[in-house]
Amino acid sequence: MDNATHAFAGLLLADTTLRVIEHRTQRPVSRSLRRVAVALGVIAAEVPDADLLYSGPVVGMGKLGYLLHHRGHTHTVVFVVLAALVLWWIATAVRARSDDTVAERHGESGPLLALAVAGTLSHLLLDFTNSYGVHPFWPIDNRWVYGDAVFIVEPWLWVIAIPPLLFGPRRAATRVVLSLLLAAILAAAWLLGAMTTALAAAVTMTAVVWLIAQRVLTPSRRVAGALVAWGVIEGLFALSSRKADQIIRQSLAVEAPSEVIHDVALTPTAANANCFDVLVVSTDGATYRVRNGAARPWSRRGIRADSACVPGLGDRGSRFGLLRGVGALAASADTRVIWRGLASAS
Repeated sequence: MDNATHAFAGLLLADTTLRVIEHRTQRPVSRSLRRVAVALGVIAAEVPDADLLYSGPVVGMGKLGYLLHHRGHTHTVVFVVLAALVLWWIATAVRARSDDTVAERHGESGPLLALAVAGTLSHLLLDFTNSYGVHPFWPIDNRWVYGDAVFIVEPWLWVIAIPPLLFGPRRAATRVVLSLLLAAILAAAWLLGAMTTALAAAVTMTAVVWLIAQRVLTPSRRVAGALVAWGVIEGLFALSSRKADQIIRQSLAVEAPSEVIHDVALTPTAANANCFDVLVVSTDGATYRVRNGAARPWSRRGIRADSACVPGLGDRGSRFGLLRGVGALAASADTRVIWRGLASAS
């Protein structure tokens, strides 16, 4: 996922941790503790992307090196545990040097450790949800796993996370940054052409209603509501992804019964859990095939009748050099699936 989404997750987890500490100690948290928790939550949620320091263009690995090493060693459970322990140790050391007394610091060590682990783990979980995937169980198992469910910059997650964070005990500068990010994602919904007018309106209306709702919700319910809503959104996209995978495999079983499907890679369009970009890898004897297409798993009329899905996808397959020059739409055995092109090789 994009780093802003990871930061939102860290901030929500930090606010949740502070609520837990307040409940356990029966007293308001100090400003010093709040700063430490917020910093810990955000840094923990971002630290797995430390691999960009050696996989990015600065080191000179190039695009292939980036693909091989990004989401590599730092995106594993081993790194999560080690990084969480280091970050927790730093956080407790900073707290020990604060003006708060030992009594005031009582009961916070455990929640801060949980925050460090949850923050780093949230990065892996969020990255898993899209088609890039992660291989979290290295060195025991080096296989990658892919959620194929959420777009890498998902507007629904932004509009759900930002309003509760805005109404929390934040500095004015932080509120300004969060407000600008909310305005940016709403502007992108209307101006970039990736969404229909109806979908952009739905995202905008949700943001407005959710902002208004924050005024009547308690701090605990604000954060809890955002986390629950995130779970619901992720679940809906995951359900749609599984449905899309099912109808694609069933369609190809009818169209090309001799082919063996090795992978179905799915990427939803932004904010739309009912419109997926599709890449299918299969073999037919000694022939290797890659299909590019689109799927609308919950469409009753079929994908051709829905102009909101097909044009919005563009010819993405050609960007990978797989289907260059192929752009004609072709029908499939299932009206909810349409093929944009096919590449074959020995």
